[in-house]
Amino acid sequence: MPHKIAFALVDFGFMRLGASAIRAAHTTWNDASRKVLQRIGMKFIGINSKGFQKRGTWVEEYGYEIRLTAP
Repeated sequence: MPHKIAFALVDFGFMRLGASAIRAAHTTWNDASRKVLQRIGMKFIGINSKGFQKRGTWVEEYGYEIRLTAP
């Protein structure tokens, strides 16, 4: 079911907010998030070595993106 929620959020971003691209990120150890992002069509775009800080230490993230395609 998480993929259905993620798909609805992407749909909202494109259809209601008028976004042309949507980005997401997950920590390198979070395989479940990777699978959800890939399942809804997001493509890997790179690694952010300073995604966010946790207890004073930078946590690495994988970035994903999906772009609105012309009909």
